[in-house]
Amino acid sequence: MKALKWFLVLALALLALKLIAFYTMPTNQGSMLLSWGGYDYRATAVDAFLILLAVLLVAWLVYQLITAPMKAYKLKRDQAARLKLAEGLDAYQQGDWTRAEKVLTTSAETNPEVVGVSRVGAAQAAIAREDYDAADRHINALREQHPVRAALATAEACLARGYYEKALVALDDPAAQPLPARGIAMRARALAGAGRAAEAYGLLGALRSANAMSSTELASSEATWAAAAISQATDSNALAAIWDEMPKPLRANYSVVSAYAHRAAALGWDEAATRSIEQAMDGQWDDRLVALYADLPVQRQAERRARLEKWMSAHPDRESTWLALASLAQRDQDLLAEHDYLQGAIQRGGSSHAYELLGENALARGETEMAAKQFANAQRVKRNQAVL
Repeated sequence: MKALKWFLVLALALLALKLIAFYTMPTNQGSMLLSWGGYDYRATAVDAFLILLAVLLVAWLVYQLITAPMKAYKLKRDQAARLKLAEGLDAYQQGDWTRAEKVLTTSAETNPEVVGVSRVGAAQAAIAREDYDAADRHINALREQHPVRAALATAEACLARGYYEKALVALDDPAAQPLPARGIAMRARALAGAGRAAEAYGLLGALRSANAMSSTELASSEATWAAAAISQATDSNALAAIWDEMPKPLRANYSVVSAYAHRAAALGWDEAATRSIEQAMDGQWDDRLVALYADLPVQRQAERRARLEKWMSAHPDRESTWLALASLAQRDQDLLAEHDYLQGAIQRGGSSHAYELLGENALARGETEMAAKQFANAQRVKRNQAVL
């Protein structure tokens, strides 16, 4: 129908050209003589030109009519392939992994134009049902013509099995460079899983530029990788370098501060361990950091006690400071001071943990009946919390 429409349009255009030539061209328009097969054909130059155009138009129409069935067949085949691809992707989205893999495999085998998308979808369906051998077969069929898709699919399969180093090898394949946004995100996850969190943390800028993660996922990954990078620091110099380069908000994040304090304490850097918590607490109160401050395996008992008493004065109703001071007293084996601090904690919060510690303190002082009473109180608080 489209070819016929264009034929009519062009025929009308030729007619219009003939009329324009008839009314606007001079009377003597020149002539052309053609002898063919014993006959002489005479026409004006304008008519000869228009006849040539008409012949070309007719030839074009004949060509369109001859090729129309083949074009219709190709169009129908492409439409069927698109429907098959859509059917496979729909099955994948619905979680019907087996049907999705089967349909997408058929789509890849019957339509070369969508073989990349179809094979990747089939591989993902195989991964979802944990058939990694089938996933490898689909991926291998992609490697020659679609190296980037093959690298991403291989990395996805490796990450699903926890093979982080193999995922990095796939993503570092020169044929797959440069990696798209999803590839950068997978590389960062592989690095973190392989114990190279500092390198994963270093990819945060590229992840932001490529919009490879949502803002929520990026913020969570940033804190997780930062904490892991700190925990993996090999010495004090490496630890200091990582900590100094971190933005201020991260140095107030509990998981990051906790990782730094523990790693600094393990390296014998007691002052740095306690100072990191003090600086974080100066910016924002966190009961978890108060408990960590007291429980760190470091010395500096007097300094920590003085700091906790300062925090207690500023926040007298916080149970956490009383529990922290009780922890320090317990480390000093000052059972009476520990008892007093625990009593203060119960008056300000009455948590089951405080009652349990008070029971343990009573046992240490030989007061078994009092210990049993405090343990019963702890169970009562737990039951009440469970009801709420």
